[in-house]
Amino acid sequence: IEEYQKAHLLQPTSPEVLYGLGMAYWSTGKLVQALTHFQQALEMKPDFVEAIYSIAGIYRDRGQINEAIDWFKRAIQVRPDLDVK
Repeated sequence: IEEYQKAHLLQPTSPEVLYGLGMAYWSTGKLVQALTHFQQALEMKPDFVEAIYSIAGIYRDRGQINEAIDWFKRAIQVRPDLDVK
């Protein structure tokens, strides 16, 4: 997490860095922080399918199935060939 935070200081407008920070938080179980960073990445890059898919995964992990389904559908709209499992 610390390395991504440093990268974010150097590249504050990089959706990829925000996404990486979100993944780091998710891997440590910090779902609220992960979701926040995925959403910030998506604000910068609205078609960032990896962020959309990850948001769906966070909602799934939180048991918010309807929200997860909505986000998975959005990911498929952005990339129809996406393999959603």
